[in-house]
Amino acid sequence: MEPLSVLSKPAAADHRLETPADSHDLRGPPTASAPRDHVHSIDCLRGIAAFAVCCCHAIKQGPLSPAAHYGWLGVYVFFVVSGFVIPFSLWRTDYTVGSYPRFLAKRLVRLDPPYLASIAAAIALHYVSYLSPGFQGPAPNYSVKMVLMHLGYMNSFFGGIGSWIIPVYWTLGIEFQYYVLVGLLYPLLTSRRKLSQMVVLALCLAGSGFQFPLHPHVDQGSLIGHYSMAFLLGVLVFRLRARLLTARLFVPLAIALALLLSATSGAVISLAAFSTALIIAFVPFNLKILAWLGSVSYSLYLFHLLVVDRVLHVGLRMVHSALPVFFVQLAAIGAAVVAAWLAARLIEEPFKRMASRIALTARPGRRLKTG
Repeated sequence: MEPLSVLSKPAAADHRLETPADSHDLRGPPTASAPRDHVHSIDCLRGIAAFAVCCCHAIKQGPLSPAAHYGWLGVYVFFVVSGFVIPFSLWRTDYTVGSYPRFLAKRLVRLDPPYLASIAAAIALHYVSYLSPGFQGPAPNYSVKMVLMHLGYMNSFFGGIGSWIIPVYWTLGIEFQYYVLVGLLYPLLTSRRKLSQMVVLALCLAGSGFQFPLHPHVDQGSLIGHYSMAFLLGVLVFRLRARLLTARLFVPLAIALALLLSATSGAVISLAAFSTALIIAFVPFNLKILAWLGSVSYSLYLFHLLVVDRVLHVGLRMVHSALPVFFVQLAAIGAAVVAAWLAARLIEEPFKRMASRIALTARPGRRLKTG
């Protein structure tokens, strides 16, 4: 079962964060003097997910295409990673709902400039292509309403999948809905009370449209409800690593969520999400190439389709046998990675620094209080 438009995987939020050096032994909210290291496994997972998505779109023919096809599963890797990273980052800053406007502002400053730049690039490239000799395809037709809906990711509510200028961005709409909700539901996510935890699970079940038999992914829509189990797997890992949940309880709960996700989205999706949760929870690893890809994964997700499509469009006109086609596909992937690196340096990094200056708490020394 594949996501809408098979091109759809984000997402991509800023999943970089700091944790205590022993990331599997968090004994409570850290003090200002607590040692901190990067969670390298998160960077590596982001790199794997973004690269898999890029390969999914670049390798659509040849012997590797059946394997590359499953790159769309990267979207669920991103969903689980976001489910963990966002509440964990809020927990580290002693977030309260009173800081909700600053939290959203921080997210928008961090994510929207490169997102809007990629949309502008898509429109510009479409017009340039249209004016080029031998162009084959629809003429550019972007209404003001269509463009403005991308502000605030309103396409998810009013436009549907066809209203996104870059179709894969429906997952960004899902992620943004998660940010809106997690900032408000944070007290429930960090509560030790069983009633609060049951409320969160009930909301996810209600939103997921729990259904039998399995429905095609195309019916799952562009709202977060159906994907909530994947995010909740990440939240469960957050509770484990924040010492709000024991490993003895984590494992059966994670299995239960994976089974529910399998019932609504399929076994392959469930396996990808469950494996991601287990890796974050128990398997620290760091490969430099994957960590580097993770550092540019948001830009790679945003710009890869623009680059891949154009390289393939030109290259596949000139070659036809299997080996040259494969080299064109590799060239498309390489060009997308280079474009992502440039976009990350020129666009993403400056706004990431700007977002880091938006503090979520006025008194950073306070410790988190949970119910």
